[in-house]
Amino acid sequence: MEPQQDALVVRRIGDIPIACYAHRAYLARHGTPETLEDIGNHRLIGFDRQTAYVRTMVQRFPAAGGIAFAFRTDSYLAQLAAIRSGCGIGMCQTGLGDADPNLVRVLPGIMDMHIGTWVAMHENLKTSPRCRAAFDALVEGLKIYLDNCVSTRA
Repeated sequence: MEPQQDALVVRRIGDIPIACYAHRAYLARHGTPETLEDIGNHRLIGFDRQTAYVRTMVQRFPAAGGIAFAFRTDSYLAQLAAIRSGCGIGMCQTGLGDADPNLVRVLPGIMDMHIGTWVAMHENLKTSPRCRAAFDALVEGLKIYLDNCVSTRA
């Protein structure tokens, strides 16, 4: 979600694409879902609490609000580790999923989403050379990452 707090210096990076992925071994054992209805027959990896992003996802896909996840965590790193270990199907950034030869995109074009991404710091820190350098490096690195995510999809 876009930062709303006053007294912040905010820089919008863009929209990081997200899609469903599963490990090749998981799909070999359980089959590849071809419709949204099929996905209900699989072990799903997902969230534990409804964060702002999750609420946005549920608005777009209302059925997602009632999913019984086989693995639940609010840690995106833990979700990615579970996907990579073959625990089930989960959402991850396409820049990470597409780069892993063991992961397969599931339901491409159907479950694709994006995360709006911003870098923010308190306005009192903008005159600090170290904080400004860190802010600028994060912006530059994330923009490069986003450009790579978009170019690998084209």
